Amino acid sequence: MKNTLLTIASIISFAAVSLAGDFDLFLQVEQSKRDYATNETARAFLDNLTDDQCLQLADEYIATNSILHQADGKMHGNAAYNIIPGRWNLVWKIFHIGKSRGNAAALCDEYDQKFADAGVAVTFFSDGLAKYYPKGIAAWIEANTNLVDISRIFVETSLACRELGIDEKTGEFPNYTLPMSINRATARMALGFSSVENNRNFIKSIVSNAVKPIKRKLRERGISFVVQEGDANPVQDAVDALTTALNAPKLAGAKEWVAEWFPEYQWVDIDHFFMSDEEMARLCDDIYYGEKDLTVKNSELILSHLGLDGYNAFIERYNGK
Repeated sequence: MKNTLLTIASIISFAAVSLAGDFDLFLQVEQSKRDYATNETARAFLDNLTDDQCLQLADEYIATNSILHQADGKMHGNAAYNIIPGRWNLVWKIFHIGKSRGNAAALCDEYDQKFADAGVAVTFFSDGLAKYYPKGIAAWIEANTNLVDISRIFVETSLACRELGIDEKTGEFPNYTLPMSINRATARMALGFSSVENNRNFIKSIVSNAVKPIKRKLRERGISFVVQEGDANPVQDAVDALTTALNAPKLAGAKEWVAEWFPEYQWVDIDHFFMSDEEMARLCDDIYYGEKDLTVKNSELILSHLGLDGYNAFIERYNGK
């Protein structure tokens, strides 16, 4: 491993010298990142990078890793290259530069092709920005075949957004439709991609965003959503059913809810992402007896597999209550 790292470093060093200044900004950024926490000048430099400099940096970063890719045929670097910790990375910046110029999709498409051609890994397949970098993501998944099944739902919904057209003012693709959002959120929950807190935020956001589409669906079916005193509220009934499904063991009922209200949507199956009941019981026992930690991922897995009531019961038992 040490020899490999030295080889990669020497290739980059050789490239930086042999291409006579082509990587000057990239090398300056790298040094400023190392000094960011302690050097005011370094912070000011990174904090005030212009849009043109950011795109230049992207080109230099791509060129740097392209040399490594050409040397061994493998992927090097990551399109989500972090510039300022906790604030922004390369693909996020490219998107926002494009958005400010009214051509978000066009600029991202340009860099998506560059990332794919240079063998720069595009790993954020479950992120909302995935719809802007489909070629790079496809190339990365092809090189990591064990992720194909897991990534399929996210990639398919991202590509579906591209098919909905582009906003003429911003050059952006539209946000996910409600059934897409439900499908994506349930997959993240089943796989333990986020956290219990993020689950709450997912559910809160989805339920909030469901009200207007449900009202439209009711009108399309000739049903009024105007409620008289003493009458049932069809919007609330639908929203409550969705909330129940998203809090149920193994999210039971979410797929059926989407099929009832959005029969035109082709649900991407998530059932095979769930652990078996025996596997989940073993995980709970291992955590309870201290053989495994109650990590963020394990907490979310317990929540999505046992449902909200089952999760709360496990936490009470775990805490000795």
